[in-house]
Amino acid sequence: MVYFLSQIFLGFRRSPVFCVLIVIIISMGIAASTSMLVVLRTLHANPLPGISDRLFHLQIEPSVVGRPSTRGKLPDSLTWDDAAALLRATPGKRKASILGAQLTFVPTEGVGHARWVKSTLTQSAFFPMFRAQFADGGAWTAVDDDQASRVVVISDVLSRSLFGSTKTTGRIIRFGDFDFRVVGVLKHWAPKPRFYALSEGAFAPPEDVFMPLSTARDIRAALSVSPDCWGSGFPDLERPAKAPCSWVPFWVELDVAGDAPGYLRFLSGYVKEQQALGRFQRESVVQLHNVMEWIEEKNVVPSAARLQAFIAYGFLFICIGNASGLLFIMFLGRRRELGLRRALGATQRQIFRHLVAETAGIGLMSCAGGIALTIAAMALLRQRPEAHYAAIEFDPAVVCIGVALTLVATAVATCVPAWHVARSHPYRMLNS
Repeated sequence: MVYFLSQIFLGFRRSPVFCVLIVIIISMGIAASTSMLVVLRTLHANPLPGISDRLFHLQIEPSVVGRPSTRGKLPDSLTWDDAAALLRATPGKRKASILGAQLTFVPTEGVGHARWVKSTLTQSAFFPMFRAQFADGGAWTAVDDDQASRVVVISDVLSRSLFGSTKTTGRIIRFGDFDFRVVGVLKHWAPKPRFYALSEGAFAPPEDVFMPLSTARDIRAALSVSPDCWGSGFPDLERPAKAPCSWVPFWVELDVAGDAPGYLRFLSGYVKEQQALGRFQRESVVQLHNVMEWIEEKNVVPSAARLQAFIAYGFLFICIGNASGLLFIMFLGRRRELGLRRALGATQRQIFRHLVAETAGIGLMSCAGGIALTIAAMALLRQRPEAHYAAIEFDPAVVCIGVALTLVATAVATCVPAWHVARSHPYRMLNS
């Protein structure tokens, strides 16, 4: 160990400028590639590991007169009537339709200030289906859905902002002209990407309020939806069934992923029933996507991010090549010394090991430099305007990958020139 450390020290002492340059070059290559790896891991992350293969998003082509065929590109949402019918249907462990809305928070008793609040309108099954955890209280009940009860679940952020605590179950909050009772406060819950509301932004900030959809109809909340319409009219909660639009996202949880074919058969039967009733005038198309399939279908990973990753790894290879060239020059500068060692009996393998040992310190310093530059690069990326960059987080697994990449890069950069020099004939080395 002492000999190994002494060789590292001697290696830096002989060529400090070369060693520092090599450390900087490798660190820059590692930082570029590792930071882009963090971005891709964030974009490709499974928001609900363990259950994502049992959660399915539904798509049904309305197939009504006046609507062009959408084969190959179905609307992302269902019509109001279809979503309501499928909620009442028996198949499926849990089901929820999900709409975005903006609510006007009105302060009471001097708590907070008036502002728009981002909200989600849904059913009580939403919370167990998407495994949302509560810091206080719980979800509203199916009875609340049926009776349009004025209850809400709020985020821990909103709870602390208004009341300074997450223990706020039973408190009253006013939205518009109506008072609502808080029945639950979520723990920090922000799946990334927000697969259930991609139209609002895959990496947009999470909502602060969850309200029964039936209640939102009663108070006529302001919707925030992206409808796919084929006639005159725009969806609203006053006459939701009147709008000729697909505008209600729908998710279903099955007991096991293998139940998907059976649920598809049920949906096909439902479509035939609607055709018999005259709602669907031509053959309709039905599709199911689990969470990860839906993320892939909607191209959550921008093509620019993939291109940037390829460029970053190309830059890493360029850095390795440059570092290898500098090491080769550094080793050639010692060819007489190395030739003398060969002449005195040192084998090629011994010379090779000696050179690799001397440059091991470069690998260790490159690890530290690469991690430091990666952290700095991630901080800079978070400042970019794109929402997916703001969502990236430092991942310990990526640190391990970065360290491994650094060691591999240093080994590749070192071994090629070291082996080339070690194989040179002693006579040529002494006379060079």
